[in-house]
Amino acid sequence: MLLFSSSDLPVPRTWNEYIDVARKVHGQTFKNKTLSGSCVSRVQGDHAQYWSHLILSTITQKDGTETGSLFNTADMSPLTGEAMVEMLRIQEEQAKYGTSNEFTDGLNTVMNGAMNAGECVLTYMWVSLPCVRCYVMTYDIYMIKTVITLIFL
Repeated sequence: MLLFSSSDLPVPRTWNEYIDVARKVHGQTFKNKTLSGSCVSRVQGDHAQYWSHLILSTITQKDGTETGSLFNTADMSPLTGEAMVEMLRIQEEQAKYGTSNEFTDGLNTVMNGAMNAGECVLTYMWVSLPCVRCYVMTYDIYMIKTVITLIFL
């Protein structure tokens, strides 16, 4: 939170704000560390599909868990059309400001390792994260709860 309190950066509350903050801090130096704006493991089979579904569900689950995230619970019609395109856009933008190893290394190296080393500003994951220097904040993004983790620099 020191990075946010010592700058004009807003704490992100939407995916577009997350991308904007990641863009602004990526490549900057803070406390002698070169920062990555967004640290998300994108290795197939590690957690990449989880993050895709997390983002997608923040767009499609307008009424929380009472509604479907992939299918409409009333008629089982797919909810993935425009929402899927938006999810892919969000992930593509985030990847521009990620670590150099997010497509080759898993969660423990990319997310936890970079966070604990003080080299990452933003990530997201489930709450029981093993990050010792992180500050977890929960926000309503697209009307459901999503956890965004900020580096505690």
